Amino acid sequence: MHEINCLTEDNCYIGTRSIDGLNVTHAGVQVPQLIEAHCFCAAGFEWGYDGDAPRQLAFAVLMHRTNDQSLALNLTEKFTSDVVAVLDNDWVLDDAFIDKFIQENTG
Repeated sequence: MHEINCLTEDNCYIGTRSIDGLNVTHAGVQVPQLIEAHCFCAAGFEWGYDGDAPRQLAFAVLMHRTNDQSLALNLTEKFTSDVVAVLDNDWVLDDAFIDKFIQENTG
């Protein structure tokens, strides 16, 4: 999908799935689900398929990266189908990949 250039955790989103549940961090800090900003799925994040919980993750990552709710909402569907739906159980996305996705999908 994309060559990851995570020199440190500081420039990467990291998702893990374990018996304890799902965890998504950026720079070692939990990424908020942002359900209060926009609720696709009150149950929170998921990935590896196209659905409401993966949309919540897509929206949260885009919002976290851009701090622009309108932009995040506009790109959520495409980011979900192109990226989040195909993520493995454990994954890493660097900031540059997300920035490139945003740049390529905005006019």
